[in-house]
Amino acid sequence: MDNEQQQPLAPPPVLAMEVEPAPVQLPAAADPMAPGPVDAAVQGGAQPPAPGGNPVVPQNPTLGGGPGGAVAQAEAVQPVQPAAPPAPVAAVAPAGPAPFDHQALVQMQLQLMQQMQQQQAAFMQVIPALIPRAPAAEPQKPRGNPAKGTLAPFTEREDPERFFERFEIFMSYERTLTPRDALLFACRDYAAAESYALALPSDISLIALKASFLGRWSTEVLSRKERARDALVGRSILMDEVKGVREYSQRFQEKARDAGYQPGIVEMDDFTLIPLFQNGLTPALKSECVVDAEQKPFRSLTALISWASGRERALRALAKPSSKPTLAYAERTPRPRVKQTGNKRRNLLPAGRGSNPLGLTKIRGPDGRLLSHLEWGMFKAKGLCLTCGQAGHRAAECPNKENKPPKK
Repeated sequence: MDNEQQQPLAPPPVLAMEVEPAPVQLPAAADPMAPGPVDAAVQGGAQPPAPGGNPVVPQNPTLGGGPGGAVAQAEAVQPVQPAAPPAPVAAVAPAGPAPFDHQALVQMQLQLMQQMQQQQAAFMQVIPALIPRAPAAEPQKPRGNPAKGTLAPFTEREDPERFFERFEIFMSYERTLTPRDALLFACRDYAAAESYALALPSDISLIALKASFLGRWSTEVLSRKERARDALVGRSILMDEVKGVREYSQRFQEKARDAGYQPGIVEMDDFTLIPLFQNGLTPALKSECVVDAEQKPFRSLTALISWASGRERALRALAKPSSKPTLAYAERTPRPRVKQTGNKRRNLLPAGRGSNPLGLTKIRGPDGRLLSHLEWGMFKAKGLCLTCGQAGHRAAECPNKENKPPKK
């Protein structure tokens, strides 16, 4: 008993209290890779909980492993605070195809071209014999006056519109002259037009040159045309009997060109000019130039001028006094004969050759003299009798044939 009373009483056993950690709630949108509360506890020295149990509190060696140490450990355990929720992450749009870089493509092409040029230059230096080179062309010599002979000069009497039509055709084939230089050469004989061409710009185009040229010269030519037409219609251009048909035809055609006509070229212009030319002839020649040898109206001015020239010579031959010897003397004088070979028309002598310089035939007219070729043609065209000179019958049927003295 004494021994039992002397033994100290043991303290009552202290029951170990199980400390439950505060519940940790994770946010719904938390990052799964962010550290959780358990991880934070582990980093602070706590051990991960056993499967299906509470987290194990590490033993504190300073407190001991007794019951008192367990209470101190329970008091030292602090609840783990939950981590702050992470900031919301903005939604990222899905990445599309990269845009095409044109500048990079151009740079790549330029680099390739430079490489090819370098390779070609190296090839030309290393193997020049494989690439034959043509000899250098000699410089082309200037052709002198390219417009001469192909472009008619522009004169005071020239129609500007018709001239520029020819000028445009010429410039369509010309490759060495500018429009201004070609016009300057064409106006070389017309001082006023040459001064105008010199004032033009050297690089003027053909279209601008046409507008400027026609605007400058059309008004002046129009007034000249009107004056020339008035002269033709008013019979100011008349034939001079002394100067003859040749001089009259030259003046008439020159005035017709001033009026804008093209005699001998345009058929309608000839129809207009034929009666005007006939009105300017002398009265004696005008009656002979109404119709041609076939008794038909003239169809061209050239044919009328040719016919008028022939009739003029015939009328002058009839009007002149005969300087030849009389008929009796001519018959008594022996006339040299020219042997004709191969001439089917034995009654005609060659005109203007040998002993027949006047071109006379062997046919005699009503007055007994030899007829010229022109007169003989006129007798045939008009159907005149060689005996009496009247129309309606031939010489063999002439009623006055018996009264004509016989030839000796």
